[in-house]
This record gives sequence, C-alpha cells and structure tokens, in this order.
Amino acid sequence: MLVNAGWKNGVRIGSAKDGSLWAFIDGINPEGVGADDLGNVFAGLTRSPRLSPPLLQKWVKQ
Repeated sequence: MLVNAGWKNGVRIGSAKDGSLWAFIDGINPEGVGADDLGNVFAGLTRSPRLSPPLLQKWVKQ
C-alpha cells in the first residue's frame, strides 16, 4: 500500500485548468463524486456491508 505523507483523505474542489484549489471537504474517502449546477457536491461512500449500507452524502454550497 502506497501512502502519501501529508496527504489527507477528502474531496478537493478546484480548477483542472490551472490546478487551483477552491474548497476541501475533510474526513471522507468517497468512491465517487459529482456536483450539480447549484454547486452542491454529492459523494458516494461505501463501507463494509457488516457496518452499514452504502451512503450518498450531500454538501450544500453556502
């Protein structure tokens, strides 16, 4: 397993054109991420089936 020193799990939101980071959602390790036209971010979180079912989480732009 490769570990990146200083790298935090989370969702990074920014520009693919210039590499700038606009926002960071800390503390999650999503399987998939999407966003809508309003700036809301959705992440699909999977876990061991013994712990809980898969979860879709939403963050609202403020």
